[in-house]
Amino acid sequence: MSSQIYKMPYTISNIPEYVKKYPEVIQRMFAHTFNSVYEKSIKEGETKHDAEKKAIRGAQSVIKSRLEKFGFGRYGHNSMIHCIVDKWLGNLK
Repeated sequence: MSSQIYKMPYTISNIPEYVKKYPEVIQRMFAHTFNSVYEKSIKEGETKHDAEKKAIRGAQSVIKSRLEKFGFGRYGHNSMIHCIVDKWLGNLK
């Protein structure tokens, strides 16, 4: 597991690199979701490792759902720019 996961709680300045390419609102949502899920999991008695896994999955699902809502779901964590260009060019089906 990446050593970056242990820099908690997450803020805009220490979120994973793959999240930093998204707009600030998505970065904040990632950090908030991760921190909330992690804290709740620890309070429920989960190990740090299990709490981190659960929090990462939750935070990544927030990114995915926000991207899908705005039509970027096909690309997952790839650059949103590609999707914007494809939409502009009419390449998306």
